[in-house]
Amino acid sequence: MNTTSSQTSWASLASLQALVLMLVATSALVLVGSPAGAATSTTPATAGTALSSSSDDAATVQKAQDEATRDAAAQAVVIEAAHQVKTVWTSEFGVAHPAGLAYDPARATFFVAGTARAGTELLRLDNRGKGLGIVPTPQLGDPATISFDGGEDRLVTVSDRVSAISVSGSDLVTSPRPAGQQGRLPDVGIGTIGSTSFDPSDGAWILLDTDSNTLVRLSRSQVVTRLALTDVGAPELIAVNPADGLLYVMSPGDGMVYALDASAGVQRTFSTAGIALQSPVAMTFAPSTDTTDDPAINNLYIADAGGSTINGGVTEVSLMAVAGVAAATVDTATLVRMTATSGWSPGSPDPSGVVWIPATDRMLVVDSEVDETTGAGWHDVNMWIAERDGSLDSTGTTWGNNAALFAGTRGYSREVTGAGFDPAGNVLYLSDDDARKIFVVRPGPDGQFGNLDDVVSAIDVVFTGSIDTEDPAYEPASGHLFFLDGSNKEIYEIDPVDGVFGNGNDTSSHFDIGYLGPSDWEGLTFDSTSGTLYVGARTTKEVFQISLDGTHLRTIDVSGISGLQYVSGLEIAPSSTGSGVPNLWIVDRGVDNDPVPSENDGKLFEIAISGSELDTAISSGPNGPTATDSATFTFTATVPSATFQCSLDAAPFAACVTPKTYSGLAEGAHDFQVRAVDGGIPDSTPATRNWTVDTVAPDTSITVSPPVESGSGS
Repeated sequence: MNTTSSQTSWASLASLQALVLMLVATSALVLVGSPAGAATSTTPATAGTALSSSSDDAATVQKAQDEATRDAAAQAVVIEAAHQVKTVWTSEFGVAHPAGLAYDPARATFFVAGTARAGTELLRLDNRGKGLGIVPTPQLGDPATISFDGGEDRLVTVSDRVSAISVSGSDLVTSPRPAGQQGRLPDVGIGTIGSTSFDPSDGAWILLDTDSNTLVRLSRSQVVTRLALTDVGAPELIAVNPADGLLYVMSPGDGMVYALDASAGVQRTFSTAGIALQSPVAMTFAPSTDTTDDPAINNLYIADAGGSTINGGVTEVSLMAVAGVAAATVDTATLVRMTATSGWSPGSPDPSGVVWIPATDRMLVVDSEVDETTGAGWHDVNMWIAERDGSLDSTGTTWGNNAALFAGTRGYSREVTGAGFDPAGNVLYLSDDDARKIFVVRPGPDGQFGNLDDVVSAIDVVFTGSIDTEDPAYEPASGHLFFLDGSNKEIYEIDPVDGVFGNGNDTSSHFDIGYLGPSDWEGLTFDSTSGTLYVGARTTKEVFQISLDGTHLRTIDVSGISGLQYVSGLEIAPSSTGSGVPNLWIVDRGVDNDPVPSENDGKLFEIAISGSELDTAISSGPNGPTATDSATFTFTATVPSATFQCSLDAAPFAACVTPKTYSGLAEGAHDFQVRAVDGGIPDSTPATRNWTVDTVAPDTSITVSPPVESGSGS
């Protein structure tokens, strides 16, 4: 590799000291077979400067060596999978088609560029993906080239091939219409600038020349360096990752992201094949939105412009390796019934939660987006009560003039992200991620949920540290409430202490579910039969059964269910076929209304779980009346390695072995139940035997007898 360098003055950029660039070498791990480097030159910032070169013979030898190295690298390259964490649909905040993206680390704020008639609109988002308002700015040239210089506190963009514009970071926060400063770029033959990024380690500004597939770096010491890119497809986007110092280059055409070292050698390669991207236009690195992650972990954020009929957004992507778990049991699922909630009147386009109410034997479904623009329209309804066969009974709402009062205001939640239910207390729990609350709802005198007379209180979950409140699940034995945080990949547990939620003395704990593998979580429910939790992975279409402390028990694969797009909410309820077997119920939001405002495709699925086929049978024991006060039962399971749990007369199940003997039993009727347990999962249909103890011998007496004949004497 031939390199020459010299200093040059570029006084035309004196007012833009923020515009500098350099790709710094790092000690990042080099994969076996990665390219040795790329053609590099360092030149003065003057027009027409020729690059230095060695003799033709030396160049030929170097070229042959580089080609041999790259051939070996091509055989050893390892392509890693990039994982979608979540997408923030920016149309909700006024930018339907993002055109650029930058991140201000000091203020933990994203800037999403949109276009307007009189300039560029900058949508500010916090690190939770919540909108902070739109800042109107002068026309910022090409919004795709915006990047943030933390060292100089400036947002910078390229306006054309010869000039740049910068805006003060503080002005973007405090000024109603911040002004920009314009300066000229050095004349070194730069072509079309497709993307830019700052290296925070030294303040260097990096520009991607898409005409020549070249990186141009402008250092604070006023040195211009060019690096030719090879083996990275058709590069369009760049971003420096502060965590490892590498420059990441995206080639949307082949769905690849490449991590480059200081000589443009490929250190790592990632595929975005599993990520739903329409038209990537910009990218940047920022801390993970999972607040329980190590703060040093950075994720990649990609601005997606969408398409002519699909709105865009900002997608968070993890480049961390996901190990996942080796499932103790992997069960398959079969479809029992699909109900199109979109076909109800009015329809539910985005069902987000479902619970079963045993007292009325009804399914209650809530919707998180129906009040927004959807194909279903808004009819003051975001709650539906239906029979298990999908027949709609009635409707209700948590928002609008027909909703209950909360804190003196009519209506309490327009973003119901999930539901849980306490059968004994007849209490409905509804989560709201915008409000960061779980609402506690009790029906009024009419006994129906979703009406004006509901009595509503709330648990403010901010104290737990959760940032994405979804899918509550009530556990009756402890009286605790679990809920899911999809962004943090955590399940939180709230202890009401005195039995009353939300009165200021609640305590909380949480455990991680990220170790299970998926990064996008929706859906949580408690199974009273097994005393376990079920949690759903939205995009991979898996349901994980876990213990109350987060231990993995089994995985249920629902990806084969016809018509199921996403797991959005879960419940365990009896089969609609009348068998009494508990089935898994899943609500599916389908296409989100933010990218496609006309959508109306919500569904409710009833799914039977198969795989382990665990069953329990009683082999011997009393049946019917018996004259002894003891009883011995023997039993078997279809899984030889299974253990057992027994219950006498409705007592809690406890571990037992076969044979099981009871003695000293009271007179009268008795009930024995036994269930096999495999991998921590109990048989959902215990074997049962009823009998009666009758040890008292019958007492016989003559109640009617023939008269005694009397004789006569002489």
